Amino acid sequence: MNLRFQKNKPFKLVQFTDVHYADGGEADARTLRAMRSVLQNERPDLVVLTGDTVNGEKGREPKELITQALAPVIEAQVPWAFLFGNHDTQWGQTTKEDIYEVIREQPYCVNKPRESGVEDRYDFALSILKADGDDPAWDVYCFDSGRTVNIHAHECWSGIHPDQTEWYVKRSNRRRFCYGHVPALAFMHIPLPEHLDVWDRSVCRGVKYEGVGAIDVNTGFFYAAIRQGDIKGIFAGHDHVNDYTGDLYGVQVGYGRISGYNTYPGWHNVETLKDYGLDVGARVFLLNEGESGFTTYIAEQDGTVIYEQPVHRPANIFGTGEPR
Repeated sequence: MNLRFQKNKPFKLVQFTDVHYADGGEADARTLRAMRSVLQNERPDLVVLTGDTVNGEKGREPKELITQALAPVIEAQVPWAFLFGNHDTQWGQTTKEDIYEVIREQPYCVNKPRESGVEDRYDFALSILKADGDDPAWDVYCFDSGRTVNIHAHECWSGIHPDQTEWYVKRSNRRRFCYGHVPALAFMHIPLPEHLDVWDRSVCRGVKYEGVGAIDVNTGFFYAAIRQGDIKGIFAGHDHVNDYTGDLYGVQVGYGRISGYNTYPGWHNVETLKDYGLDVGARVFLLNEGESGFTTYIAEQDGTVIYEQPVHRPANIFGTGEPR
């Protein structure tokens, strides 16, 4: 299934994240209604689900749970891509490979066989073709950020492995050789350390109501992206009540908007989200053929569209709060 620009129209991409479909209960039913509402209102050309689409630890049969969680995008007949989060793979005896096969069997799925070759990481890249011809206008990198890693007996969240970065760099170089500059977006579940850096160093739009759950050591992906110059935005999920984005060395680094009601029990419930002034929804991206920049905004489940999120200005070394 080819992804392609239409003449004189932006390409619209919707990011759903942290759907956390668990058991088909009332919270899940509300989540599916919210997803359907966003899809009906936005009518995207591509959906990217950036992890924790299902709560695998609940013990349900994977195929049943996954197909239920994906029902809104399949019914909408829109191409979609599925990225693994830390909860999607907690199935006991069911392997990650088995889950990936279930995903790729579903209608309108554009996931590819894993391309990076990194053990147990299902990375792939998508091309959005120009309206005329078969040359790429934009690329979409989909990274499997894993679950947790042990660093000198210390367990922390995982991240992009150096071998995944090597795959990206090689592919980026081939694209440049064949087609010239091809701008790209990159998606993953677990944020990068730079998701904290951008909040601390740059003017951001959006909110940060919890810590950045990134790997404890920097594995070098962001530096590689800057050096290659093609990736214009890096967006994650994982941290449910963070939805900010900001410019860090010419790359937009940010989060999606939480898409599921069945999130952390207790304090990240529906009422708490409302207390924060948030509602479930999605982040939307508008890409234009022949342009390297992009527009992004938040679409909430009730039809609210948020183009101008709250502004956060970090304090500089002089404490003025102005951008550095």
